[in-house]
Amino acid sequence: MRYVTLAIVLASFLLGACQDNETVITPEPIGKILGRRQLGLNRTPPERLAKIKLAEKSSYTGKLSTSFNLKMPPPEPTGQANEGACVAWATAYAARSFYQDNNFVNPDATINYSSVFSPEYVYNQIRISSDCEKGAYFVTTDKHLGALDLLVEQGVCLWKDMPYTDVSCKELPNPNQKALATGYRIASYAKVEGFSTVELKKILLKQPILVGVNSDDGFENANAQFIWKSPIGNKTSGHATVVIGFDDAKNAFKILNSWGNKWGDQGYSWLDYGYYNQVVFEAYILAL
Repeated sequence: MRYVTLAIVLASFLLGACQDNETVITPEPIGKILGRRQLGLNRTPPERLAKIKLAEKSSYTGKLSTSFNLKMPPPEPTGQANEGACVAWATAYAARSFYQDNNFVNPDATINYSSVFSPEYVYNQIRISSDCEKGAYFVTTDKHLGALDLLVEQGVCLWKDMPYTDVSCKELPNPNQKALATGYRIASYAKVEGFSTVELKKILLKQPILVGVNSDDGFENANAQFIWKSPIGNKTSGHATVVIGFDDAKNAFKILNSWGNKWGDQGYSWLDYGYYNQVVFEAYILAL
């Protein structure tokens, strides 16, 4: 009887220990904490992509630093949330805002929404479906208006004039918002194709690079230490994001994403130099 009692006590202890260990070593997945990732970049048809002007390579001949970061808007706390609006976030909130006055942060460390541009203005006009999760294109196709062409034709208004919401993507800009947008048109855009790592770094000394990537489980569940250097889990779909810097110590480009500041390293992550061409299927720069 004494041995039976001892066995029961021992079994209870081990069960409790296993449960405690399981809690410690099995953290809750990021996707479960933040909800399912919304992507939203539709790939440009090859025949359309072939017609886009190729970006000129930088004439910079100086010595490159081992690391560099552009001054960009910080990751917005909630980002694109439940809409497939990554294209609008990359083009308007990130890339177009870069050319603004750079006063992106208020004294209390909150985002200055008077100095960043509205993803709402862009996405609500370029979405390919009334289903707000279906996303959009970087450039105009036979059937759909693209974000970059919208910036050329209309421009984009500031966030404060048309705040982003993921509740609905149906509200179109009113005449006043469209009038405000005309002051922020871009002159053109060009595709970045066939560039070496060094050539990409030279571009980043002056401006961000919009990229379309084939996302996967690893990238979508990135933590603060993550560097995307190989396939992880399942491929998911196309996602638009922005390359804003580089660090030779990490052998990687720095990414500003649109999944809120709880993803990756407070909204940022890294893409290995050698893996860039494996996952990037479209890339663009703007010209004012």
